[in-house]
Amino acid sequence: MEFWNFPYIRWHIIFVILPSIIIWTLYWRYLIKYKQTIIWIAVLSFIWGIIFDWVASPILKLWFFDNNLGVYFLGLPIEEYLFLIFVPQELTAILLLIRKNLKHG
Repeated sequence: MEFWNFPYIRWHIIFVILPSIIIWTLYWRYLIKYKQTIIWIAVLSFIWGIIFDWVASPILKLWFFDNNLGVYFLGLPIEEYLFLIFVPQELTAILLLIRKNLKHG
């Protein structure tokens, strides 16, 4: 079982985790000023996303997760938890940087 053969985790690495690392490496001095904002948005988004996914996937069966690592917690694959943790903070960081550039640009 080769790790890279799973599209969901590969997508996370390429489009979410690596960009987050790059953004935070380059702009951490600015973004750290907004750590409370980023944390609150990430936590609230995670809570909302988990509730939404729990209802839509294991309960109502509106969609399913395939091609994942096969590690599930409370009916959802571990990749979905990573998505719900990383994407809100990444989008918040990007929006804060856009806001910064619009103010000073």
